[in-house]
Amino acid sequence: MVFGGNDFFESLLESKLDEKKRRETLRMGVSFLYVNQLVFYTLISKAAESANRSKDFPLIKPDDYSDPEKIAVIIGTPEEFKNKRKYTQDEIETNPELRNEPIYELVKKTEEKTETMRYTPTISRNDWELGEPYIPFELLKEFQEDDELAIQIRWEY
Repeated sequence: MVFGGNDFFESLLESKLDEKKRRETLRMGVSFLYVNQLVFYTLISKAAESANRSKDFPLIKPDDYSDPEKIAVIIGTPEEFKNKRKYTQDEIETNPELRNEPIYELVKKTEEKTETMRYTPTISRNDWELGEPYIPFELLKEFQEDDELAIQIRWEY
């Protein structure tokens, strides 16, 4: 089941939610799914590159940032992103221009599955801008010793 699956969408579409809350919840759910897929693709691209199969999963390159249809996902260690500013939802609501800034999220290992590791943002759930990615172990080879990862999402309108 992905992001609550059928039960999530059935509850979302029930008349208990007003139209504004329904749209907001659906947009948030779609955003979480989309960003998680981008994180997963970035990891697959890196693994494919080290296996000499980069043509199968080409990396998202900096030149792609200028196209509003493309989003870059950069994964690294917390040290690599230590000077980056993380905005709260309250700050973003007060200053809508902050929506154009990259998203920086620190995530920690939270649950080991059969073939994946689940990561959860380290901040309050109310301030999440990224969901909880499940990353396959074989794609985490360069981060095996790290309990935390840093993820940056960048785009242009």
